Amino acid sequence: MDQKGYVMTGMSFLLIIPIFVLFMVLIDINHANTESKSLIIKSDNVLQISRDLEYNIPRVGRQALKEEAYGVIRSRKPLVNSKKTVKENIQLKMDKITQNYNKDGLKVIYAVRSLKESEDPFLIEINSTIIIVKDNLVHEQYLDQNISLYDPKDPLPDPMPFVKCQNYGGVTINGSRICYGHSLVSYLKSRGEINSEVYENATSPLFIKKCPYDPFKAHGDTKNLDTLKNCIDNGYYHESNDAACYLCRLEGKSTCYHQGMEIFIVPAPQRNVSFFKAPCSVDHVIFSDNSTTIYPGGSLQYYVKGSLIFQLFLDDSHRKKYGLPPI
Repeated sequence: MDQKGYVMTGMSFLLIIPIFVLFMVLIDINHANTESKSLIIKSDNVLQISRDLEYNIPRVGRQALKEEAYGVIRSRKPLVNSKKTVKENIQLKMDKITQNYNKDGLKVIYAVRSLKESEDPFLIEINSTIIIVKDNLVHEQYLDQNISLYDPKDPLPDPMPFVKCQNYGGVTINGSRICYGHSLVSYLKSRGEINSEVYENATSPLFIKKCPYDPFKAHGDTKNLDTLKNCIDNGYYHESNDAACYLCRLEGKSTCYHQGMEIFIVPAPQRNVSFFKAPCSVDHVIFSDNSTTIYPGGSLQYYVKGSLIFQLFLDDSHRKKYGLPPI
C-alpha cells in the first residue's frame, strides 16, 4: 500500500473513535435509565406498603380495643394497665400483617410508640413507626393517628358497668342495652343510698355512640322533651370533664383525669311516682370511685305512655348542662 493508503486508514480510525464513545454513552444512559426505572418501581412498592399499613393501623386498633373490652365483660375483671395491654395486642396483630411482606428481599418493621387519651374522648391517639427496607432503599415514617371509638357497623361496648356490678348479682345484655336487674339496687344499698329501689331493672346503653345534639342544651329545647327522649332511646354518650375515658373504663374506673364520657342510667318506667329524689341517674355519679360523691337528683319526667311514667333523677348541675328545667 502507498502512503496515501496509510493516511486514509488513520483517518478512518479517527472517525471510529467518536462513534465508539457515543455508543458507550448510549449504553451508560440506557443502564442509568434501567436503574432509575428499577428504583421507581421499588419506591412505588414501598410507598404502597406504607399506605396499606397506615390504613390498617386504626382498623387493627379498634379490633384490639374490642377484644379487650369483651374480655373484661366476660371475665368481669378490669385491665390493670389498659394502655399496655391494648398496645401489645395491636403490636401482635400488626406483626402478623408485616410478616406477609417480608419476602423477596423486603423487610418491613412496625412499632407502636404510644397509645394515649385524646382531647376528644371518642378518639384514642396512636403513634407508630414504620420502616421498610428494599435493597438500597430505606423508607422510615412516623405516624400520629386517631382510633375512632364509634363505628355503627362495628360498635365498641362499655365494659365499666360489668366490673362495677360484678359483686352485686351482675348485669346482662339485651340487644344494645345493659340490664341491671336487681344488681344496681344491691350496689346502691351497700353504699347506704336511700330510694335505690327506683333502679330496679334499670338499663343503660351497651355501645359507645356520640350524641349528635350539640350544644348539649338542645336536649331541653322542646317543650315535651322529645330530644332528651330520643337521646335516651338511642343510648348516646356525652363528653364530660368528670367521667372516665374509654381506656380508664377498661380498668373499671368511672372517673379519671382525662376527658371522659357520661351516659344516663335509666330507671324502669313506673305506674306512679314513688320517689321525687334518688341517686343521680348519671353513670359516673352512681358508680363514683369516691365513696362520698354519690349525690341525689330530682325526678324529671320526660315521657308518659299510657299509665307508664319515664323519668330520670338529675341534679341541677346536669340539668343546666343539658338545658333542662331546674329542680
